[in-house]
Amino acid sequence: RGGVKLVAALDAFGFDPGIESDLRDCDYGNWAGRDLRAIQAAAPESLARWIADPRAAPHGGDSFAMVQERVAAWIGRREGESGQGIVVATAAVVRAAALHALGAGIQFHGRIDIGPLSQAMTTHNGREWRLKALNLHPDEWIGME
Repeated sequence: RGGVKLVAALDAFGFDPGIESDLRDCDYGNWAGRDLRAIQAAAPESLARWIADPRAAPHGGDSFAMVQERVAAWIGRREGESGQGIVVATAAVVRAAALHALGAGIQFHGRIDIGPLSQAMTTHNGREWRLKALNLHPDEWIGME
């Protein structure tokens, strides 16, 4: 719902927005919409496994590794393109993009915190991706180009 409003706002300002399915949020399966405390109370072993093992998906949805693979594939298709772009994404997607830019393995997914409404910036120098900034407050974004 919020994504539709965002696309309409970007369109109104002259941007050409699109929705990329590879940048969708993690599918939380039968945990979707549930509070983490409720999941912990109902399925503590499953939650612990999901947090500890990036390839686990005990909820029947995506594992962190699946999200990482989708995001890395999308980023890989951007190599060779010129110009700049803006992606509005969830914390899981931003975390995956940061891992990809750093060349870090999926085992490090739990070591990156993404703040709410924060901004990140990656760059590509023709050979590799780099993480330029992470968890910026909107006021800090100005001048980071």
